Order: sequence, then C-alpha cells, then structure tokens
Amino acid sequence: MSEAQTKLDRHERENKKANMDVGQKDVRLNRVIDELEKHKIMLRDAKENEVGKRKDVTDELDRVLDENRKLERQRNELLQAFKKQMKLIDILKKQKLHIEAAKMLSFTEDEFTKLLDI
Repeated sequence: MSEAQTKLDRHERENKKANMDVGQKDVRLNRVIDELEKHKIMLRDAKENEVGKRKDVTDELDRVLDENRKLERQRNELLQAFKKQMKLIDILKKQKLHIEAAKMLSFTEDEFTKLLDI
C-alpha cells in the first residue's frame, strides 16, 4: 500500500506541477494577448495619423500648386505689360523725332519764304 500511496503522491505532485505550469502559461498568454491588443491599437492609430498626414500633405501640395499657377499667370501678365510699355516707348521716341524734324522743317520753310520775299 505504501508503494501505491507513493505513486499516488507522485501523480498528485505531477498534477499540481502541471496545473501550476498551465496557470503560469495562461498568465503569460493573457499578458501577450493584452500586449497584442495594445500594439493593434497603436498600429491603428499610426495608420490613421499617416492617412491624416498624407491628406494634409496632399492639401498643402494642391495649395502650393494653385499658388504657383497664380504667380505664373501674374508673371506672364507683367511680361506682356512690360513688352507693351517698351513698344509704346519706341513709338513715343519716333514721335519725338518726327516732331523735332517737323520743327526743323518749319524753320527752314520760314527761312525759305523770307528769302523768296527778298
């Protein structure tokens, strides 16, 4: 009977040890599951932030491109205005030369008529 008792005690100890091991593994498994849930939440938040940042960057890029187009249009308008002003300056210079030539011609006409009268 003592041999049966020792076998029974040994089996009970092994059973307790196995139960303790299972308990410890359950605790570790629960910790790992909790940690996994935390990481899932962090990953989801990171993805949401990335999508938000991507949208912000896209919006900023669109704004900058629109501003660039606007500035390019203004630049082209200024260049056209400058070219028109240069043409007007050339026309005014020619007009000035013609006016001076007309004055010179009127002096010579007056002198010619005076000479004819003499």
